[in-house]
Amino acid sequence: MVGAVMVDYCFQPNWNKFFISTGVEYLSENLAHEQATSTSNYNCMLWTAGAGFVWKFAKNFYLAPHVAFTVRVSGDSKVNVSSYSQSIHAFQPEGGFFLCRQVFRPDRF
Repeated sequence: MVGAVMVDYCFQPNWNKFFISTGVEYLSENLAHEQATSTSNYNCMLWTAGAGFVWKFAKNFYLAPHVAFTVRVSGDSKVNVSSYSQSIHAFQPEGGFFLCRQVFRPDRF
């Protein structure tokens, strides 16, 4: 289970060009190991910050490549499943693409 609250800010009107983003994520997950019969649960809170570029490729559709990093601010740092353990990274870089559709026009509010 993942829950997130993110805020994005675009530097140009109409969602064009560069943007920055920040927010928090809550993770609650069961972890298993292929050689263990039990599972373990872990929970952690992450802070995320990133930036990207918004490209409009069709009417009301946008592609936004981005880079970000997450920092674990609270929760489990290690999970044990039977005799196996997994560390939860304190700092994690990430990247990807958002595919977005504009559903309302900010200039009408």
